[in-house]
Order: sequence, then C-alpha cells, then structure tokens
Amino acid sequence: MKNVLLFALVLAIGLVACNKKKKADPTPEPVPVQEVIEPVKPDTIFEEAVPEVVETVVQEPVKPNKYFLIGGSFVEYANAEKYRQEMLNQGFASEIIERPEGPNGEFYKVSYMGFSSWNKALEVLNSERTSVGRDSVWLLVRR
Repeated sequence: MKNVLLFALVLAIGLVACNKKKKADPTPEPVPVQEVIEPVKPDTIFEEAVPEVVETVVQEPVKPNKYFLIGGSFVEYANAEKYRQEMLNQGFASEIIERPEGPNGEFYKVSYMGFSSWNKALEVLNSERTSVGRDSVWLLVRR
C-alpha cells in the first residue's frame, strides 16, 4: 500500500507541475495598434496661397542660316557623308547641301558652319582662311 500511495503522490505532483508549466507559457495575444490623431487647434491660421508671378521673356525667332562655310564639295554622296561625319566628330554643325538646279549642281557641298548674318559669315570666313588647312574654304549663300 505504501507503493500505491507513493505512486499516487508522484502522479499528483507531476500533474500539478505540468499544469503550472502550461499556465506559465501562455501564447501572447496581439496588442491592437491605436492610431493617434491630433486634434486641430482652433487658433490655427490658414494662409491663402499667393500665386507665383512668372515673367515671360519674348525671344526673337531664330533666323535660319543663309550663309554657309563650305569645307568640301564632292561628286559622290558617300564621300560627302564621310567628310560631314569628320566635321561632326570635330564638333562642327555640319550638313550636306544639295542644289541640283544651281551652278555646280552635280556636287554635294559640305558645310561646317552656318550663319544668319552676312557680316558675321564674312568675318569668320576671313579668319578661317588664315587657319592651317582651311585656305580653300568658301562661302555659299542659300537662296
């Protein structure tokens, strides 16, 4: 009988110990997040937005170029395109000008500078002709 009592006592202690463990480790419940809204103060002053004044600058329309410094004339279009690409690589605003109805219409003229002012075109032409390798530059007037 001593054994049965001892067994019952051990069993009771074990059950109590198991119940205490379960109660000590409960699953935490999520805490709801509350949004904090601050009340609007009655003494807040709302300022009206002032429209921004934007100045408009009227620019003169850009005149198209009429005067061109021609660095080369070519019968073959492929040669004109190759020279034009060389001028572009050097930083010039180069273009191929065709005038089949005018004098020397069979040539593709390659310009490397264009001007809307006659005086500026002559000034730069004279300066370019004194540069090394540019002594054969000539001026084309587009009509």
